[in-house]
Amino acid sequence: MFSHEIETPPDVMGEAITTYFDALGRIDLWDVLPLPRWLPRPAFIRAKPAQKIFREEVRRLLARRRARIEKGETLPDDLVTRLMNARDPETGAPLSDVVIHDNLVTFIGAGHETTANALTWTLFLLGEFSGADARMAAEVKRVPADRAPGRASLPAWRSRA
Repeated sequence: MFSHEIETPPDVMGEAITTYFDALGRIDLWDVLPLPRWLPRPAFIRAKPAQKIFREEVRRLLARRRARIEKGETLPDDLVTRLMNARDPETGAPLSDVVIHDNLVTFIGAGHETTANALTWTLFLLGEFSGADARMAAEVKRVPADRAPGRASLPAWRSRA
């Protein structure tokens, strides 16, 4: 999505994501009380520092991409570039920087949560089905020790399934 161009250290980004989901991922007393929406909510206040980290990272990333465009450099074919190149089908107008920025910040959270859920369920199901776990372990052992498994390994693995 970002072509490995996130500069915030992984531990800082990881802690921000954890803080963000801890703050917003649970039901709060304010969610069940009939309070006005404009009233500041404790969860939003707790999530603000994490949101600031995401927003600043995306702001810097977009600035770097714009500088590369000005220099005539080739950009990676990723989510950032695609959003920057997207046009309204009716007007032909590009997406505003605010829309691009907000979409990228959303993808940081959404990408993390969906990946975490997929890995959690995969590990749970492997634990429940020992035969599948054993087959997966055997597949991993067939990968030569001098290289990590990757996309190129998939066709050979599928044919043995």
